[in-house]
Amino acid sequence: MRKLGKSLLGKIENPRCVGFFTEEEAKAKAMRLCIGRGGSEEKGYLSSFFFLIDEEDGVVADAKFQVFGPPLLIAICEIVCGLILRKNYLQVRRLSADLIEKEVGELPAEGAVYLNGVLEAIDTATEGCMDIPIEDVYVAPPSMEGGERQVYPGWEELSGAQKKEVVSQVVATEVAPYVELDAGGVEVLKVEENRVTIAYSGNCTSCFSATGATLDAIGNILRHRIYPDLMVVPDMSLLDSSLLS
Repeated sequence: MRKLGKSLLGKIENPRCVGFFTEEEAKAKAMRLCIGRGGSEEKGYLSSFFFLIDEEDGVVADAKFQVFGPPLLIAICEIVCGLILRKNYLQVRRLSADLIEKEVGELPAEGAVYLNGVLEAIDTATEGCMDIPIEDVYVAPPSMEGGERQVYPGWEELSGAQKKEVVSQVVATEVAPYVELDAGGVEVLKVEENRVTIAYSGNCTSCFSATGATLDAIGNILRHRIYPDLMVVPDMSLLDSSLLS
């Protein structure tokens, strides 16, 4: 197996979500406990998820996991728990192997097997709350309002192409994971001085959040991570006409 990066090693050595919930704990918090497992000890890998689901809106209020298998499986489950928090169960069920791998990084060949077991565990867990009525709404990335702002070194001296690369990296790591849970996509088209033009795809093109909460969140993230005067605008030609009326 290839050497794991520092980020993954940190999740393996200090996982925050490892553990489990009991029915008593769930009842005390007025939540529904949903448990799912994937893989098996006979196969050499087993992942178990414990979700606390809010019965009013079907949202994952908390999540923990247990694993039997290699250290990489711990990192995968830790990342999954972070991705699904505050998502409703339909959004959680959309979690794909590609999205998890994007967060984990390049996986060794055997990693695909672990991912399949994790997705099996997620599907099994969420089956226990499918009766909860919910409105399947879009979830925007975190706004980061009030957080400490950073300035990318030498931002004003970068070329348009260099600025686009910097912005694209932040969008890929801090925005894309959220919109992809809702079968959407976002791409940086160009950066002209401090004006960032983005293009939506998939469900984002017909979601009102694309010109509201999501757009605001993307702008806030970029202003916090890169430069405080950045302005983000969508390519309006790619949006559903109903959003422009």
